[in-house]
Amino acid sequence: MSNAWIAPTGSDAPPARRAARKARAPSSEGAPGSARPFSGNATHAVSQDNTFVTVTIEEKTQFVGTSRLMMMFGAKDLQLRQWTVTDPQGFDTTVAVYNLDATKKPDPRMFVINYDNNSQRVQ
Repeated sequence: MSNAWIAPTGSDAPPARRAARKARAPSSEGAPGSARPFSGNATHAVSQDNTFVTVTIEEKTQFVGTSRLMMMFGAKDLQLRQWTVTDPQGFDTTVAVYNLDATKKPDPRMFVINYDNNSQRVQ
């Protein structure tokens, strides 16, 4: 892929970039379920070719290891086409999105998690 860049966001980032990142970062002490800011060990990369714009976020932690999220957007319409999550053990989970009918709404029941049912399985 061409036009690639990597932007450090941790202590090795330029001071102006660190300040901008802190200004944009959501509070980790916000409402339950709110996003937490990246640790100082996160890097971002963006690359583009004729087919995709790819955004990669990687975070390294001392005890857990390295996790990575790679999102691929269509170069022409910037619609999310697929994403890959790489866990600290190096296993990839990829989800590809295609043949969507944007005129139909998905059934909201598809997005309900029954936490009581899931907690019984774990025990």
